[in-house]
Amino acid sequence: LFDSITFHLSPSLRHETRDLLQHVLLANGAAAGTLGDATHVITNSNRYEGWEGVGADVAVVTEKWVERSLLLGKLQPPSFYSADPDMIFSGVMATATDVRTIGTLAWLYHVQATGVVSRPMDQLLHYPVPERRVEGFGGHV
Repeated sequence: LFDSITFHLSPSLRHETRDLLQHVLLANGAAAGTLGDATHVITNSNRYEGWEGVGADVAVVTEKWVERSLLLGKLQPPSFYSADPDMIFSGVMATATDVRTIGTLAWLYHVQATGVVSRPMDQLLHYPVPERRVEGFGGHV
């Protein structure tokens, strides 16, 4: 799966996480490398040790990229798993279903922060309030 990947694990990752990622990546064909020869840097922060010297052609991803690539059986687009906090939808997965989910921007932030897709109607501020009253519901509380 990771045959074309040379990875570098950021020192900002927890020791246990680094060990697990290294084991999984090596077992699935990736090669460990230095920051200078890596095709992918796996980190939990966009400001890791040595970030200034990393070229634009190097994918900087979170550990979720490894997890999702393994789960789905193919390499996922690195841009969907950016460690940059400005990429607010990075790591948020969506699927197509028959039911449409409607939520506020606060709900999207919540989903991104927790990694759990909750029902927007479970939290008062996660479901949008209609601009005008719903017709026929004036007598209800």
